[in-house]
Amino acid sequence: MTNIRELYNNFIVKLQEFTYTIGATKRIQVMSQHIDIRPSDILLDIGGNTGKITQAYSNNCKEVVVLEPKRNVL
Repeated sequence: MTNIRELYNNFIVKLQEFTYTIGATKRIQVMSQHIDIRPSDILLDIGGNTGKITQAYSNNCKEVVVLEPKRNVL
């Protein structure tokens, strides 16, 4: 039997991902203007949710660490 709580949590995660990506292009453009990521940099994203937005502008860095307190969105 499928766990209703697990289904609900998965639905909420997918909904959050969808709503975050609606304005993601603009946010990525703004962030890219204000940060200068170098190949030797380690990027820390606090409260990064799934990390998809961070991934978009962190391609040139050495490492990315995403801290997210909600286990179900990782």
